[in-house]
Amino acid sequence: MNERTKPKNREANQTMKTNIITTRNFLAMMTLLAAAATAYADTIIPGGAVSGTWNAAGSPYIVQSNITVTLGTGLTIDPGVVVRFQTNVGLEIRGSLVAMGTSANQILFTSDQSVRNPGDWGGIRGISDDVGAASIQLTNCQVEYATDGI
Repeated sequence: MNERTKPKNREANQTMKTNIITTRNFLAMMTLLAAAATAYADTIIPGGAVSGTWNAAGSPYIVQSNITVTLGTGLTIDPGVVVRFQTNVGLEIRGSLVAMGTSANQILFTSDQSVRNPGDWGGIRGISDDVGAASIQLTNCQVEYATDGI
């Protein structure tokens, strides 16, 4: 190796190190962006019977047709969840609904329309009959643009 090639090799090594660092930084940034994009994702609810837990990671929940929490089942909605209802669609409770938001992380039940108006969606209805009674617990929840509210 002669003296003329040493500086070129140093420059090439430095350029390679810079490219590796830049590539690592780019990959790290893309990983963070992908994680942020999937942290909250639309969850489509086609209609019918619903139960279980709706959490912030699946929010917003977009309800496309009437849904029912059937007798003997329950739906829990975690703080920070947004539930959006399409036109004339509602939530019927025959079992139990527990939606316990916090003052800092409220639960929102709202219209799925781009321009929202009162009466866009049906609201939340508790149904009690000879077979059983609905149980609805709402704390720090906001219901907006519904025909009947609760």
